[in-house]
Amino acid sequence: MMLHEIGVVFVAAALMGLLFYRFKQPLIPAFVLAGVLVGPLVLNWVHNAKTISELAEVSVAMLLFLIGTEMDLSRLKEQGLIVILGGTLQVAVTFAVGFGVAILFGFSSVAACYLGFVLAFSSTMLVVKILGDRGKLSTVFGRITVGILVIQDIYAIFALSLLGMAGKVSLNSVLVTLTATAGTILIIVLLAGRLGFPRLLRFVSLEKELLILTILGSIFVGGFYAESVQLSLGIGAFLVGLALSNLIYTNEIVGDLKPLKAFFTPLFFASLGLMIAPETASPGPDLLILLSKNIGLIVVFSVLALVVKPLSIMGLVGMFGYTRNDSFGTGVSLGQLSEFGLILVAHGIAVKHLEAELLPVMVIVVVGSMAASSYVIKYSSGLFYHLKGLWGWTERLSLVKKGENGVSTQVEKFSPEFVLVGCDRLGGGIEAALRESGFSYAVFDSDPAIFEKLVAKGVRCYFGDVENEEVLESVGWKNVKAVFSSAPGHHINEVLAAFLHRVAPETNLVPIVRRESLVKILYDKGAHLVLHVDALAAFGLMNESGPVTLANILNNPEKIRELGKELREKDTSVASILGKNLNGRHQCNASEA
Repeated sequence: MMLHEIGVVFVAAALMGLLFYRFKQPLIPAFVLAGVLVGPLVLNWVHNAKTISELAEVSVAMLLFLIGTEMDLSRLKEQGLIVILGGTLQVAVTFAVGFGVAILFGFSSVAACYLGFVLAFSSTMLVVKILGDRGKLSTVFGRITVGILVIQDIYAIFALSLLGMAGKVSLNSVLVTLTATAGTILIIVLLAGRLGFPRLLRFVSLEKELLILTILGSIFVGGFYAESVQLSLGIGAFLVGLALSNLIYTNEIVGDLKPLKAFFTPLFFASLGLMIAPETASPGPDLLILLSKNIGLIVVFSVLALVVKPLSIMGLVGMFGYTRNDSFGTGVSLGQLSEFGLILVAHGIAVKHLEAELLPVMVIVVVGSMAASSYVIKYSSGLFYHLKGLWGWTERLSLVKKGENGVSTQVEKFSPEFVLVGCDRLGGGIEAALRESGFSYAVFDSDPAIFEKLVAKGVRCYFGDVENEEVLESVGWKNVKAVFSSAPGHHINEVLAAFLHRVAPETNLVPIVRRESLVKILYDKGAHLVLHVDALAAFGLMNESGPVTLANILNNPEKIRELGKELREKDTSVASILGKNLNGRHQCNASEA
């Protein structure tokens, strides 16, 4: 029966996902709505919501494991102060606001503590998925956001332990226990990362199936140990990922496990929809009456989560000397409530600290804030640009003069002949070709590590997110002939197309994409020539042996639009290009024979 219900959830999630994707809407609200439709509130096809929720918890663990593998502690030093101190202040400030508002609504001090903690925490699952999909995790505000989420997770465990022991033991004993536990786990992680995992993975690395099973087993062993010391499965998985973060096998492991995360993610968000009508309130009129009685609480806490909380986080980040762009990005990203808040409320009901009728009310607030936040994050770039004059107050709060977060971006303004956006593995090849060509060029990148490497090589590089128009305006555009973009997806390329149309209409936009499905989309959005990576190899772009070479493009930028139009009108799929090249070679071989 459980397998049947899981299948129903996946079918509903797929159908709702297709509908939302057709109208270019975020997928997370689609998954939540799918859970609502098949759950007890509407069709009542799925009854075993608890089992599905437990499976969804594995998705959170997988996500936190992947985050752990991407954490480089040496690179986190730059954000250490804002992550630790700023994260602590954020939890304290938002907790105090939630506590005070709950008292005004007539809750007891213990119940108000629960609601204060509900407001303090943000959704790790939601934020990391959206930022990851948009390629923002390696940016400064992305790292600050993830760091604060980890700090929140630690305080969440502290909150659960503290509230669970309320009235039984002293606060000092709780602090001592948690400190001892944290110290023990830190030692285990360090030993595993230095001694255990390198030897174990070297032994199994040649057998991919065994390598994956070993990692999955390690994730669950770490998770089970964490649960045994009153932490969560997700925290244990995160620490396992942290222990693996600097090993040579990490990239292969991450690539192999990402499909598993994609499998569990719809289950997680659908499980939130299934909770809309929990056992504590029967669906239908009774639930509507209950919600109408608490409409004031729902509205106020929703406003606190979506407006007050982001603004307070923007102010805190600004106090540490970060730019308005980073302050805005961090605040918007953390502007929702967490699924962990529902765990806290359910725990409070189980120990008789809260009334049972509060759970469906807080489910509405938490799920509603997460759904609304996904839209706010998606359209945050436009919100920032159209109202960018409003965000300067965050920089005026600065108590630490750090410039661009310790990374100097004060480069003499000039107008290059070419611009490269994104210097990852794909963009790195373009940058190398530009360097060898002798043409003047500039690079934009939002990864501090890449920025520092380019600066060390003497490359004219600008640090920042190109969705921020102020970053793009760092260079003069009058001499720029073409912009090469290796940015993932199509959102950033849309921003570039709109900017160039307004500021430099004669400049050509040449995105290089990894997915062939994006080629037509980007042409429709205003790109002048779109090159797919497989097509580049088929054309011989990198070794300059084919009809369309990078040298041709650099030496004849005026022909870019003509070439793009020609390729767009023809059948330019990778398969057809490869076929034409092979046919041409066969003909040559035949003539030579």
